[in-house]
Amino acid sequence: MIAPALADDSSDSGLIYFISVRAPSVDPAPRYISASPTPVDGKTESLTACDGETYYLSPGDAAAVRAAVSNSNTVQLQVADVGEDAAASRIVCLIQASP
Repeated sequence: MIAPALADDSSDSGLIYFISVRAPSVDPAPRYISASPTPVDGKTESLTACDGETYYLSPGDAAAVRAAVSNSNTVQLQVADVGEDAAASRIVCLIQASP
């Protein structure tokens, strides 16, 4: 299970990034994974997202995203202002849609 994301204090832009994962057949709501535009605080696994930028996740979170992609789940890059809840984040782009 992917833990709820916490705000990432490393962003100089005033934005925080999330990867949302959802298996529509079993997840009533997306699960949010905190992502960082720079490798900080144990976020060392890189992911090139649908916007062409590289984001960093913890090794466990990166494995969860890879599993979600392998399982044809919906995976999105989302952004929020610092202090906003992950559930209020805005969709930047769709990494993968589930069938």
